Parts: sequence; C-alpha cells; structure tokens
Amino acid sequence: MFSAERNKFEKDSLLEAQIGKGYRVQLLYEDPTGNIWFHTPQETGLLEITDRGLDKKVKRRILPAMPEKMLGGFEFIFALDPAHYLFGCEQGFTLLDMEALKQENQYQTLISAVYLATGSDSLLYKGFGVDNTGNIPDPFILSPAQNAIRFNFSTTSYGEELREFRYQLVGLDDSFSEWTSNPEIQFNNLQPGEYRFKVQSRVGGQIQKSEAVYEFNINTPWYKLKLVQGLGILFFALLIMLFFFLQRKKFESEKQEMESLHMEQVEQKTQQVEKTEQEITLLKNEKLQAEIQHKNNELASTTMHLVQKQELLSSIENELKKLLKHKEYPSILRHDIQLVAQMLQEDARIDEDWEKFSSYFDEVHGFFLHKLREKYPHLTSNDHKLCAYLRMNLSTKEIASLMNISVRGVEGSRYRLRKKLGLDADANLQEFMLNVTKEIDYNERV
Repeated sequence: MFSAERNKFEKDSLLEAQIGKGYRVQLLYEDPTGNIWFHTPQETGLLEITDRGLDKKVKRRILPAMPEKMLGGFEFIFALDPAHYLFGCEQGFTLLDMEALKQENQYQTLISAVYLATGSDSLLYKGFGVDNTGNIPDPFILSPAQNAIRFNFSTTSYGEELREFRYQLVGLDDSFSEWTSNPEIQFNNLQPGEYRFKVQSRVGGQIQKSEAVYEFNINTPWYKLKLVQGLGILFFALLIMLFFFLQRKKFESEKQEMESLHMEQVEQKTQQVEKTEQEITLLKNEKLQAEIQHKNNELASTTMHLVQKQELLSSIENELKKLLKHKEYPSILRHDIQLVAQMLQEDARIDEDWEKFSSYFDEVHGFFLHKLREKYPHLTSNDHKLCAYLRMNLSTKEIASLMNISVRGVEGSRYRLRKKLGLDADANLQEFMLNVTKEIDYNERV
C-alpha cells in the first residue's frame, strides 16, 4: 500500500492478516464484485467480501490446487462473469466455475484403519461397518491394558490437491489439533474412560464438512471400580482401626506392666523402709537395752555398795559395842564411843546414797517408785525402800542389812506393808511388786 504522507509503500496489516503473514504475494486482483484474489507460491485464494454498511465481512477461501502452475512472473486472473474466472497457466488457461467451488462437502473424510498399539499391532477396524456419514455406530470396548491406539485416516479426494487433516480425541483433548498432512496419529497410555475420536479434512485449502468419528471405551481396572475402591477404603479404614486398637491394647498392656513394675518398686521401697525402720528400732532397742543394762549394772553396783557399806557400818557398830563392855576405858572415852555408835544408826547417813539409788531404780523399772507414790501416797519412805528391795527380788537378810534392821523387823515391815496395800494375808508380796507397774498402767488407761 502506497502512503502519500510518507511517499513510500508500506505493509497493509489488515490485508496481511487475511492473506497470511509472511507470504510473498505474487498476484493481487479485485474482481468486479469487490472480491479480492491473491496468489502466493504456497496457495491461491479468494477473500469474499460481504458489504454490511459500515461493517464488512471477509471470508477467506482457499482454492483447490490447480492442475497446472500459474505462469511465473506473468500471473493473472480475469473475471469472465461473476461465476467464471480465467487463470493464466504455463500450458494455457484454466477456467474456474465458482458455483461448483461453492458446493461444499464434495469430499468425504474417512477413518481407514484403527490399530491397537500395545505389544504387536492388532487391527480393530479396517474401513467397514460405517454408516452414510462415515461414522462407526457402536463404540468398541477395550480392556485397561489396551490403552494405546493408532488411527489412520484419509479423504475421497484422489487428485493432486493438498490433503490436510486435523483431529480431536474427545475425553483427552479440549480442541482440534493443528492441520497436518500426516494421515495417522497414535495415542499412548490412555486412562480408562469414554473416548470419541474426530477427524476433519482440508483439500486444496478448502475445509470439508464431512467429519469421521470413531468411539471407543477403555474399561476401568477392577481395582479402580467404585465398589472395589469402596471396599478398599473400608478395608483400609478397618486396618487403621485395627492398628489403633492394637496400639491401644499394647499401650494398655505396657501401662499395666509399668504400673505393676511401679507397684513392685513401691513395695520394695516400702519393704526397704520398713526394714530400715525395723533396723532403726532394733538399734534403738539394743541401745536402750544397753542403757538399761548399764543402769542395772550401776544399780547393782550401788546396791552392793550399800550392802557392803551397811555391813561395814554394822561391823564397826558391833566392834564399838564390844569396846563399851570393857570397864577399864575412861568414862569420857566410853561416852564418845557410844555417840559414834548412835551416829552410825541414824538414817540420814544413807539418804544421799538412797536418792541416787532411787533415781537409777526408777529409770530401770519404769518409774516404779514414782508411780507407787502416786497410787499409794500414804506409804512412808521406809515402805518405798522395802518395795524397791522386794522389786529387786532381794532376800530378807539382804533387806535387813540394807535397812539396818533385824530379820524379824523386815518381817514386821512386810506385814504392815501388806495391810497398807490392801493385800490378803496369803498374798505373795514380792510377786505383787513385780506386777504392780502393769496394774497401775492398766488402771490409768481404764
């Protein structure tokens, strides 16, 4: 297109979009009806323009390949009338009848063969069993393993025109493929489902309305069936439930084992504590027994000391009495000896030893004297001494020596003590003293 403003030829983008971008146009001709004819090394075509006022509708029509090539460098098209056009070719002229060109569907599109492409090829269809539209009426049923299929297709045009095809596998593709001159296509690894293969043809650039269709179904594998999948899901759910059940059972078992182990450990600890406490109690008892033994030893030592001391004092007293029998001693000396003898007989001479003795005695014998005083407050100090000596299981002679009285005096003291305690005449006083602490404790509890 020549631009007067720029004073040069420029590309017409609108015309280029209709004819084809990148084509080298060798001829451009507008016929009396307003249609534009064009010729390129690749094709010859027509832009049919329908005037709609301000809007123009353009239909691009590619002519079938002509029997002879147009004369190179001298290409021309001449309109004899609106229905007939004359083309200049190398061998002469070619007449085009537009009425015959406008009769669409002049060639039929066919599916010539269908093969299974899994393993060795096997023929499914070989151009028979079609209806008047070229379609196969009933879909083929294929197994899940038969998921690769190859289609061969053709057209009823047997001239030298360029035959092109485009196809679509409904169920896999959303649209038709690009135009190709290859008359076959193979699909691999198809999933189970329903498929519809459609193929269209273009002869000499003219799309044919005829369309061939082949339907086939690929069965779903048994393991993908809804029932099997449902059973599988149910089985999987049961496995999960079984797993959780076994895990819970294992957890409960381990929990019981841990609780049993914990109880055993607690029991062992308790036994160890009890054993330790028993050992501590035993040690305390042993220590207490040792202390009691020590007190007993001290008490026995004190008692023996008192007995020996009393015996010594009695011996000295007897010796002094013998001295008093001699008349040759002066009266003053005799008087002094008598005073010494009287001093030896006084009870105060052993009060200090008695206090020490009674303290040891109470510690060893469960505060015998203290409880005796509380139970029988009318008993005298001599009564307390007699009770202590009886509790120690001393003989009458030993008691007489300790109390500095005669054996008959001890008997009399025992008689009087029995009356004070309210005992019968035939009651064993010594046995009462051995049990008197238990009786007092029992009475206090009651």
